[in-house]
Amino acid sequence: MAASLAFTLTIQPSPSKCSNTTQQAASKHQNTLKTRFRVFLSSFKTSNRMDLALIDWLQSAEVARLLNELTASDLSAQTVLNQVQQLGQRYGGERARALVEQTLLRQRAAHRFPNAAQLFFEREALEQASNATVAHHRAQRFAGYAQVGDICCGLGSDMLALAQVVPHVIAIDRDPLRLALARANARVCNLEHRIEYVQADLTQQPPPALPALFCDPSRRQDGHRRFRIAAYEPPVSQVLSWQHRTPALAIKLSPGITHEDLAYLEAEKEREIEFVSVRGELCEAVVWCGPLATTRRRATVLESWSPDNQNHAVVTLVQDTTVPALTVSERNRCSMNPTRPSSVPVCWLNWAYSLAQTNSTPKLPI
Repeated sequence: MAASLAFTLTIQPSPSKCSNTTQQAASKHQNTLKTRFRVFLSSFKTSNRMDLALIDWLQSAEVARLLNELTASDLSAQTVLNQVQQLGQRYGGERARALVEQTLLRQRAAHRFPNAAQLFFEREALEQASNATVAHHRAQRFAGYAQVGDICCGLGSDMLALAQVVPHVIAIDRDPLRLALARANARVCNLEHRIEYVQADLTQQPPPALPALFCDPSRRQDGHRRFRIAAYEPPVSQVLSWQHRTPALAIKLSPGITHEDLAYLEAEKEREIEFVSVRGELCEAVVWCGPLATTRRRATVLESWSPDNQNHAVVTLVQDTTVPALTVSERNRCSMNPTRPSSVPVCWLNWAYSLAQTNSTPKLPI
C-alpha cells in the first residue's frame, strides 16, 4: 500500500519568531509524524487481506455512513493516525484498518470512477480494474447480446458497465473476495438483479457456453506487471481457444503490448486490436474476435464518462483512415516510450487527440 497510495504531507513551517529550541522540537515532531505515517501505510502492504466477514461489515448501514464521512474528509498524516487510533478504540484494530484502507482506496480511485466514493475496493484489484470511461465505451459493443460472461471480473468495473446494456451478465472469478466486492458494487449501483456470480478457476476449466465473453486476465503478480500475453492468467492463447464455443470474444490487454505479441494476435483474420486513450493518456488495449471485430486496428480517444455524460467517444480512427505524415518530433514521441505499443496506434491516438481538440473537425463514427 505504501508504494501504491500517494499522499502529500503538508507540515506548516514554524513561525520565524520561534526560538531555535522550539523549531528543533517542531522538526523532531514532524519527522516522528512522517515516520509513523510511513510505517502505517507500509503495514497495509504486508497485512492480511480482508475477509468476507469484513466486507459484509463494511456494507452495514452504520459503517457505510461512517465510510462516506471518512471518504469526504481530508486525510493528512495526522488525521489518518488519529482516525486509526479512535476507530481502533471503538471497533478494534482490524476493522479500523479496513475502514481507513477503504477510505484511502476510494480517494485514490476517484479519477477513474465517477461513483468511487460509494464503491468497495481491494488494492491489487483496483490496480487492474478498468477505467469506468473505457468500460462503458467497450460495453456498447456487446449491446444486443442476451447474455455476456465477464471472465476474471475482479471488483466489477466491466461487469457494471455490461449490466447497463446486457440483460444478463455472468460474473466469474476464482477469488471469493473479489466476487464479494463485485456483488457489493452491483448492489450499490442497483444492478444486482442483472448479474449472476460464479466462482471458478478458468485456468483449469473452460467457461460456460455463452453468446459472448469478455475476459480481463490478471496482468500483475506481487505488485509487478506482466507485459507478455503468455504470462497473463489465464494466458491469452488459452482464452483464444474458447472461441470454438463462443466466437464473440473480447480480451483486455496491457497497452504496453510488445510488437511480437501484437503480430501474433493480428496473424488471424476476424480480429481487431483497439487502443483506447482517455483525455490523451493511453489506458488500455483490447482484442475483439469474431463477430465483435469491425476492422483490423482501431485507435479511440475518449472524454471522461459519467452518468450525465454518456456520449463520451470523441474520435475513433480505423485502419483504412488516412493518417497524415508525422513530423520528426511526433515520430520520436511515439517510438521512444518503451511502455507503449507499436508506434502506429500510438501515433493515431496522438493525431486523434489533436483532432478532438479542433471543433471544426467532424467526429468519426465508431
